[in-house]
Amino acid sequence: MRSVAIGAADPIWAGAVSAALGAAVDVASVVADPDALAGVGADVVVAAFDADGLRRTLEVVDIDVAVLAVGPDSMDVMVDVLEAGALGFLPDDCGFDEISHAVEQLLEGHAVVPPAALGSLLRRVVERRRIRAADAAALDTLTPREREVFEHAARGRDNDAIAADLFISPATARTHLERVFKKLGVHTRAEAVAFAARCGLDIEGEP
Repeated sequence: MRSVAIGAADPIWAGAVSAALGAAVDVASVVADPDALAGVGADVVVAAFDADGLRRTLEVVDIDVAVLAVGPDSMDVMVDVLEAGALGFLPDDCGFDEISHAVEQLLEGHAVVPPAALGSLLRRVVERRRIRAADAAALDTLTPREREVFEHAARGRDNDAIAADLFISPATARTHLERVFKKLGVHTRAEAVAFAARCGLDIEGEP
């Protein structure tokens, strides 16, 4: 029998989903924390969390497990979780019969998104890819030294810290950063951080 794991902050909701799935599938586990889904032995995971919880779910669940994300009714959230690896998405105000049907579809190897959102979803994915391609092209215009300065700035370092790390003067660091901002089309350090995140750069660790 195919198995399903349920992850949800609301135990009553999780119990209702389990009941809606009926006897056709085996509910392998019900957990309240995304981290508890790590290594879960199930064919499908139904995860109902906020946006951060859904992202965490997709980080810890095995890649061969189909994830149905049930979350905020937001196009941005839907695109994020689908790009992160979810095979299905439903808004958190959906009915339990919709969830049951979606699980059936996932078990058959089909992706699941709300039909009314499909057109907007495709447009958003295309737009995101266009923006990322433009960002990557702009990033390629940086010199190696400008790239170093940019990555340090994206990690929150000020000009003095950048200068000390790279053995240059604060004035030189400022000049490099001005050139970086101009090439990337950003105007503030916050925009530089957002740019780095869009490009998938690791801005949390040490350079």
